Amino acid sequence: MEKDNLNDTIEAVLPKELDDIITQNRHMMQLDYASTEDLAKMHKDIPVTNLRGVLTQAFVYKRIVPSKNAEIFCLVGFRSGEEAFHTSQVVAYDNVNNVALTASGSHYVVESFKTGAPDLLLLLHICYMFHRDGIGNYFGARPVTY
Repeated sequence: MEKDNLNDTIEAVLPKELDDIITQNRHMMQLDYASTEDLAKMHKDIPVTNLRGVLTQAFVYKRIVPSKNAEIFCLVGFRSGEEAFHTSQVVAYDNVNNVALTASGSHYVVESFKTGAPDLLLLLHICYMFHRDGIGNYFGARPVTY
C-alpha cells in the first residue's frame, strides 16, 4: 500500500506536458510547442558549417514572455540517442534540411521530431535548464540535478 502512495506522489509532481513545467508566475512566462508556422517564419537556408550534434525525438518549444511581447525558441531532444540535450536560443530553422541555427552560432540537425507526448526525460531536462539558468525557483519548475 505504501508503494502505491509513493508512486502516486511521484506521479503527481512530475511534469507530463510542457505546460506543466511552469507552476508559478505563469503571467510572466508560458511554454508552448513551436508550430509549423513558427518554424516557417524562422526559415533560412543554413549551410551546415558548425555542426554540434544530431538530435532525435526532438521538439522546438517557445518561452512566451508577454511583458516583452517576445517568444524565445529552444530545441530539445536526444543527442547520440540517449543524452537529453537543450540548445541555446534557436534564431533560424532550415525547414528543408531540418537544421537549427542557435544564437551561439551552432548548428543542430533534427533527425526525427517527437510526435505525441514528450519524453519525461526531456521535460525534466527543461526543468534542469531553468534551474541552471537561475529561473527555476521563480517559475516553480521541479528541481532536477544530474
